Amino acid sequence: MLCGLMLNALVTDANAGHMPVVGMPSTVRPANSTWQAATANTQLAFLADQAQLGLFSLGDLVLLLGGLLIVGICVRRILRTSQGRLRSRDTLRGLEGWTSTPNSHERSTCCSREFAGQRGYPLW
Repeated sequence: MLCGLMLNALVTDANAGHMPVVGMPSTVRPANSTWQAATANTQLAFLADQAQLGLFSLGDLVLLLGGLLIVGICVRRILRTSQGRLRSRDTLRGLEGWTSTPNSHERSTCCSREFAGQRGYPLW
């Protein structure tokens, strides 16, 4: 996403704070003075908004691709985490009949990590 923002900033800075639009019909009036029709003096015209791309620029497309990539990574992590939780629940279901009762001198330390590791109890 940052690359897309930088491409848009680069072309806007190169054209004195205006985003040129290549192929903009003369009958179209921009909603904001930031956009102007491209001229022969336009710098970095290949990075400008293009009528052929639905008035998107290369930077806009990179920005969109970066956003989709971030959403995809987040969804993948969520799915992977939820599958891991399902697996751990299945493992715990197999241990339902297993119980352990520590004797009286173990009760005070039975929840410590050192005790659990020494006695073979699961560490979580």
